[in-house]
Amino acid sequence: MGVSVKLNWYGDQVTNEVKQAAAEGLLLGAEYLLEEANRVVPHDQGTLQRSGEASVDEENLVAADSYDTPYAVRVYEHPNYKFQNGRIGKWLEVTYNKYGKTALKIVADTIARRMRG
Repeated sequence: MGVSVKLNWYGDQVTNEVKQAAAEGLLLGAEYLLEEANRVVPHDQGTLQRSGEASVDEENLVAADSYDTPYAVRVYEHPNYKFQNGRIGKWLEVTYNKYGKTALKIVADTIARRMRG
């Protein structure tokens, strides 16, 4: 006596859904970290803070926060400058060290939520 089984494989569809959820989660995590970094980024007139951007490479699933002013790297790499009101150099490094686990949880929660439907 034989048994007949029909199997529908949705592996490619599931892989695509997980990848989309991961990209969404990475962007949300990067935006969260950018928001936290903006609380301590050096601030005079706000130009540096306004140049901050969260981005995601959806193909490679890599997220980044960046600041785009001509002086951003110089200010970042010289934390010995005297910043105003508790602002600091190395603001991204400090932020990631403090809030990185929360950002990873945002990514994981986003994927889990999307997978539950």
